[in-house]
Amino acid sequence: GFMQPNYLPPYLTVLTVLGKLQFMLFGPAGLHTYSFALLLKLPAILSDLVLALLLLYFLNQKSPASTRRLFLIAMFHPILWTVSSIWGQVDSLPVIFLVLMLFALEKKNPLLATFWFTVACLFKLQSAALFPLLLLAWFKQSGVRPHFGHLFTRVFVIVGVTVTALTLPFLATGQWRTLLYHTFGAVGRYPYPSMNAWNIWWLLPNHRLLDTVHFAGLSLVGWSIIFYLIAVIVIVKKGQPFVSWQRLWGTAALLVLAFFLLLTEMHERYAF
Repeated sequence: GFMQPNYLPPYLTVLTVLGKLQFMLFGPAGLHTYSFALLLKLPAILSDLVLALLLLYFLNQKSPASTRRLFLIAMFHPILWTVSSIWGQVDSLPVIFLVLMLFALEKKNPLLATFWFTVACLFKLQSAALFPLLLLAWFKQSGVRPHFGHLFTRVFVIVGVTVTALTLPFLATGQWRTLLYHTFGAVGRYPYPSMNAWNIWWLLPNHRLLDTVHFAGLSLVGWSIIFYLIAVIVIVKKGQPFVSWQRLWGTAALLVLAFFLLLTEMHERYAF
């Protein structure tokens, strides 16, 4: 009611539906009840369950001996419960689409992977951590095809149609300013080296030092981007992600870790 949420448009639509449902069932007083708090956590809780089921499906095909153990870890890991069921953060929702993106990359289908990646980013921009994998897949695919521009034309169409479809409630009501604010306004909203994330910037003695402060001629943000890009190049080159599914998933995990450890403005849950 009194706070403008900083979620991206698709999840704002989800919250709108949940709010209207609670209001319809219980009236204005229902928005200040425990049941409404539980309802708001429901997307995150269900996302955890879907992730566990996707893991079960995948491991049954690739590594049946590990299926039961890893499925139980995914279902009952205390960190996952803390972030989703207790805290109510929805970081697990975009991870579903990133996992589907990895499925598509393993099947050598970069266009389908582009769709899933776009959906993930529309829920959480931090999903961009896996963009290097998608970019590499595009170039590998275009190297096979005789027309380089044809693939990227299809990529732009997929991204454009997906973005339009998932932001339609905002576009249809003329709220394009709100759309832009929620899409790009999150960058720099908390201009600190670390927002409680235990990464390299947490080692600084002053955790409320602005990340725009310069050191050796460059801001902390600039240094973090340089460190991150170097790490990405090394991880992708050494990881050889398209040699096997193990290397693909291992490279993806290392990219997420580099994103979390090296960039500024990280929250503690962004390693989800």
